[in-house]
Amino acid sequence: MRSFYNIAGQSIEVELLRRAASQLLIYNGEESTIAIKALGDDEYRVTVEDQSTSLFAIQQGDQFFIHLNGNNYQVDCEDEMQSASGALSDEDKVVANAPMPGTVVAVNVTAGQTVKSGESLMVIESMKMETTIAAWRDGVVCKINFCVGDSFDRQAELIQLEE
Repeated sequence: MRSFYNIAGQSIEVELLRRAASQLLIYNGEESTIAIKALGDDEYRVTVEDQSTSLFAIQQGDQFFIHLNGNNYQVDCEDEMQSASGALSDEDKVVANAPMPGTVVAVNVTAGQTVKSGESLMVIESMKMETTIAAWRDGVVCKINFCVGDSFDRQAELIQLEE
């Protein structure tokens, strides 16, 4: 099964083939044997070749939220048409939308502030995991829609940047 994912603004293609006790993962033309075992409470043991690690993963719709080695990742599933058409590039994107419902933990910028790509704009908490909302491009913060302690829904417009 071929799938397309978006991780930190980068679109990747992976193919997963089922085997008896494991699966064959093909990424960038390279094959790896992979096994995934559910441990309960959203925890999984993932073994790639002979290397094993635990991770926590939560799926909401077409998004996965993964906590691995002290880092949080948002993985968006894309269909082939979306990937081929190249949805909005980071340069065209104006608003940072909330990946899931949550609460604002910190706001690290003010309206009118100039920011660089990768700079932390806001920290949110969803399902006991903190996620940093970073600037996806250079720009000026023109609107901050939530303050520390505010709750929001999935896809809420958190922060808006202008060129």
